[in-house]
Amino acid sequence: LIITLGTMNIFQGLGLVISQARPIFEFPIDNFFFEVSGGTVWGLPFGVITLFTITAVLTYIYGFTKFGIHVRSIGGNLQVARAMGVKIAQIRIFSFMLNAALAAVASMLQVAFLRSADPSIGIGNELMVIASAIIGGTALSGGSGSVIGAMVGALLIAVIRNGIVLLGITAYWSSIVTGAIIIAAVAIDYVSRQVKRFEEAI
Repeated sequence: LIITLGTMNIFQGLGLVISQARPIFEFPIDNFFFEVSGGTVWGLPFGVITLFTITAVLTYIYGFTKFGIHVRSIGGNLQVARAMGVKIAQIRIFSFMLNAALAAVASMLQVAFLRSADPSIGIGNELMVIASAIIGGTALSGGSGSVIGAMVGALLIAVIRNGIVLLGITAYWSSIVTGAIIIAAVAIDYVSRQVKRFEEAI
């Protein structure tokens, strides 16, 4: 986790240095990339179609492939996964690579949608990502969760944050509400695991 956070800060800093902490607008927006990625297909934004496509692909990978089974086994019980012969280091490295690729796709879609690149966008959203997974049913202890659940969690947070703004409430309250939801989700997850352990002990 420390290495991940350190690497994140390095690249965030590089982005700010290269762009001089200013948004970049000098893009040839009349090219194919911006026309397709920032446009619509069958009346739906290209980003939405990409979201559902990636969700479907990852749901299949996570639930029905050897790689997905190994990911779940590592999250569920590391020692058992190692005893089963799972190549833990390789699975972890590939998982990080897949995560980086998805982050790159999301960044390109955002640039296409906004027609600009702002190095400060996304900074501080790390907790929102964790919250989306937790609200979507992913256990902090690992071993359980789903891609669809994480997507639903992200949509729920977006609806809550936008709803607060639409209601005329100060936007800062969205952080308070999101934090409260995270605490509640973690508490529910903890209680459910304790109840399950108690029932198994009986």
